[in-house]
Amino acid sequence: MSELTQEEIRRKRLAKLSVSPGQPGTNDGTSTSNSEAMSTSSARNISSAEEKKDVLEVAGAECRRDVKHDYKDVGTKKSRREDTSNEKQQQSLDSDQIESEQTSNFASLEFDSGIDTMEVDEIVTGCSIGNLSLPVDRIYSGNELVEAVLKISFTGNHQTMNSSVTDQKRLILFIKPSIGEIQRVSNDDDTTLSETISEIMIDILGRSTESIKGIADNVSEILSQTSILLNNSTLVLDEHVSIYFAYLLGCYTRVSSRILTSSVEQQVILNQISRIISRYSVLCMQGLFNGSTCVSPLIPFIVSREPIPDGFLMSLICLTASVSFNEFQSTFASTIRDVCTIVSQLSADSDLLVHCFEFLSVICSLNFEGTRPFCRLLVSMDYWCPNVISKAGGRELERLSILGTLLSPSFHYNDNSSLSERIVGDSSTDVIDVGLASMVENSQNLLRNTMFRLIHALVLCSDSRISTLSFIAACVTRNHSRSQLQYDESLVSCDGFLLNLLSIVYRLCVKVNPERVDSSYSVHPDCLIDMSESTRLHATRQQLSEWATSQSATSDIKPNFVTEIFILCVHLQHCALLPALRGLSQKQRARREVRNVISSMEQSESQWSGTPVAQHNRRMLAMLRDKATRIDRSLNMDRLALLGTTSLTVALEFHAKLADYILKVALPQHLVPTLPLPSEIPIPFAALPEFYMEDIAEFIIFIVQYAPHVIADSPYSNDIITFLVLFVATPRYVSNPYLIAKLIETLFVLNPSAQPSTGALYDAFLSHPLARNHICPSLIRFYTAVETTGSSNEFYDKFTIRFHITMLLKTMWPIPSHQQALKTDSTGKEFVRFVNMLTNDTTFLLDESLDSLKRIREEFEAKKDTVNWQGMAAEERESREQQFATDERVCRSYLTLANVTVDMLHYMSKDLPQPFLRGELIGRIAAMLNYNLNQLCGEKAREFKVAGARERYGFDARTTLDQLTDIYLHLDDASSTEREFAHAVVNDGRSYSGALFENAVSILGKNSVKPGSSIERFEIFSRALVEIAVDEQREDLGDMAPPEFRDPLMDTLMKDPVRLPSGIIMDRDIILRHLLNSSTDPFNRSSLTEDQLTPDNELKLQIKQWVEYNRSVKR
Repeated sequence: MSELTQEEIRRKRLAKLSVSPGQPGTNDGTSTSNSEAMSTSSARNISSAEEKKDVLEVAGAECRRDVKHDYKDVGTKKSRREDTSNEKQQQSLDSDQIESEQTSNFASLEFDSGIDTMEVDEIVTGCSIGNLSLPVDRIYSGNELVEAVLKISFTGNHQTMNSSVTDQKRLILFIKPSIGEIQRVSNDDDTTLSETISEIMIDILGRSTESIKGIADNVSEILSQTSILLNNSTLVLDEHVSIYFAYLLGCYTRVSSRILTSSVEQQVILNQISRIISRYSVLCMQGLFNGSTCVSPLIPFIVSREPIPDGFLMSLICLTASVSFNEFQSTFASTIRDVCTIVSQLSADSDLLVHCFEFLSVICSLNFEGTRPFCRLLVSMDYWCPNVISKAGGRELERLSILGTLLSPSFHYNDNSSLSERIVGDSSTDVIDVGLASMVENSQNLLRNTMFRLIHALVLCSDSRISTLSFIAACVTRNHSRSQLQYDESLVSCDGFLLNLLSIVYRLCVKVNPERVDSSYSVHPDCLIDMSESTRLHATRQQLSEWATSQSATSDIKPNFVTEIFILCVHLQHCALLPALRGLSQKQRARREVRNVISSMEQSESQWSGTPVAQHNRRMLAMLRDKATRIDRSLNMDRLALLGTTSLTVALEFHAKLADYILKVALPQHLVPTLPLPSEIPIPFAALPEFYMEDIAEFIIFIVQYAPHVIADSPYSNDIITFLVLFVATPRYVSNPYLIAKLIETLFVLNPSAQPSTGALYDAFLSHPLARNHICPSLIRFYTAVETTGSSNEFYDKFTIRFHITMLLKTMWPIPSHQQALKTDSTGKEFVRFVNMLTNDTTFLLDESLDSLKRIREEFEAKKDTVNWQGMAAEERESREQQFATDERVCRSYLTLANVTVDMLHYMSKDLPQPFLRGELIGRIAAMLNYNLNQLCGEKAREFKVAGARERYGFDARTTLDQLTDIYLHLDDASSTEREFAHAVVNDGRSYSGALFENAVSILGKNSVKPGSSIERFEIFSRALVEIAVDEQREDLGDMAPPEFRDPLMDTLMKDPVRLPSGIIMDRDIILRHLLNSSTDPFNRSSLTEDQLTPDNELKLQIKQWVEYNRSVKR
């Protein structure tokens, strides 16, 4: 008998079921493939029974043909796989590169459960179990088949199904007609097992959905939950398809639960049944029964959290991926897209959101023949990393890409304002509830853990690893503008998405060893990040170009994963974490400003309530209060999202690792950091972007202010301290002085006076072995170096930087090791320049502060005259109010700086007086002291008296006067027997007078500013000054000196003439004093140093002889 064709078999069978080929439901054409059947049916919904029957007949024929084809090829496939298994092993990540984590089970889905007995590869043409061999093509009687199908596949029994006897009887009655017809077919014709099972499936699925719904497990509840979720979605739920799919899943569950406990004959049947069920499930997922716009059949089970049968997804993967990747893609792509759509509609605190990520992470962990097909599917989808189509590349990536959609849910206010309203409400308190903070942190950690498992699976898979890293690089590139102080938020990704991604990348870097990170990665041709526009620590563009050329020989070596993920993490945190932290600080400032305006308007309400602007002011006040409420809600929500202990601890760990990496690059040959650093700066270090170092400093400053417990209890604190000390002590390694200033500020914020919680950490800094001998001299040198930074704001910036340095020196001065290091360094020129800058700053700061106090006093006096004040024009009054506010702000700022500067002069002049008495300095210090003493004790002293000045502005005249008079005594005590300092005080022709010092003694005694003994010492000093002044006046020869003996700059008699390279002769002390401020010739502005000065000994001798002669004559 010749073999029948597929069409002849179909026609013969349809005839026995009383369905002729010409009737609806038949197909006169040849057999169609799965994809063709799907394409013809996906354009419309299959509603009529005839259409459904026709589609099922085509699908059944395909299933039977595919099953036979698979059985014939399975032996060949299996042997081929065994022969080439070693060649197809998946490339695995190094254990040091990625932490291997076990993925939690998703519901009841277990990767290995039931697979061994259900996989296609285990079903061979001759099924052997024990000593019994049952051929698949054996012809079974109708009774055997009916019993197996009836009891196991379609109705279940008491051991495998939690249903009542009544329900089971109802199920049996439902399939009885189908069994009866199949009995007739199988009795009249030779029917193979797979064909018979397929006929049963066609017949049952051809019935009405209401009939099938009655035997599908929990289908009503599943459909109800899905419909509610998709109510406002673009996804369309096809209930008919969902019912079919629910029935297929129920059948699969009953079959898989029975296989291991069934007889050998039943196992053969059940394996065939599970195979057919899986094949129909694939067709269902490929859109055979619904339109292309309908939701994937798996979605209702994900949404309802209904358990998916063990091994079901794996069986679908085996069926589709073994054919081709396109077949697998057509089956599961819609599921991935639908899950992304659902995730985009969920809030960050949704349990379903976590459930969706668990589902995705589980399916991406499924392995088939050495690959992870779902990972490959994700990165091959159209919207994995869409091309930029506008200026808003960062926002596009977040809204349009797959991972952008999946990683967007967050607790940040801008990402979900309604969630913020639900969590924090209208609370305006500055203190966050501990319980609320813990709840948000736990929810955020849970969500990010599930996100991590998904990305971890993508990175583990060799097919998706490069695409995943490229996506992270795209996030960095398209959001680079976020690192700027000002940027357009509508063009970049939101904080939530980038911080979620950053938290994942942080965890991928947990086991990264900085020593394995390639320091030349920035010039590698395969570098994922374009660093060409980044400002480098010390390298010029030419140096970078030459270095890149020298590294071209190794460009063929591919970068390792450790290098790529570490560098990506550094750049990602630069455009994700730091902008978010700055945003939080900006919101705090905005809230403070708005509250101040509201408070000011409320306090002045009595003044404007009866004026024409009252209505306008009330509207403005209401708007400001509403704005304050929004800022409070936004700020409190962002604090909850950003200040979680877990996330900040992980970030601190990475910053410590980054600091270690920078040290390794700076000291490639040293196992332990040492000082001083090598004189030659390594080019890999010089080529590092500046923000590598700056981000460490900014992050530490932030957490010290907002979460000091994180760094105080951190085991990485010592690494951070070593990093800071090393580069503060070696500022020449960094071109940008502001970067060194940022490192100094970082040390400053650790001071217990600023943050009590970091006392132990600051003590560790003070006792650090590298800091003892190097940190104080370096701070002194940098104090003078910031005089000129090249910035347009350098004049004002230097005071803030010097304030930080002054405060650090004050805490280090009492420690003997630090004080000794500074005394050793005080003999050099740098310390002389430091004292000169200190003198300049004291004069300027006190002068500006007292001028501001004078204007403030005048304004207070003007306001006392209420008649004239109210009579002023509104514009003039407003202008004066603004100037008054400015004066108050300037006064507070300058007085803070002046107080610490005078304090440093006070303790240094006591313990280290000799540098202050150098010839080029002594005159300037004396003049500075006289000028400020005149400000406090002279005729104009009353102009600075303001009520409450100490509390409001920090002006304590008593303390300042006490310190200034002490400095006089310190330097006079340290002078030689010739009392050179007293002479310098008297020679100050601008401010010195005997009356000034008499008045100062009187004020000291009247106000008990100093102890009696100290006042007596100062009185003795003032009387000595009077005597010296008389002697100086008697022996003064300045007006008599010939022009060649006079200094051309100051017109005073020279004592130690020196010749400049330009040929001009000047007094040594005067030119050295000039060089302290400017290294130029004062006459032609050419470069000039002290080494270029030539002593004119002949002229010096002439001047000496002239002085001696004229003094003798004068006597």
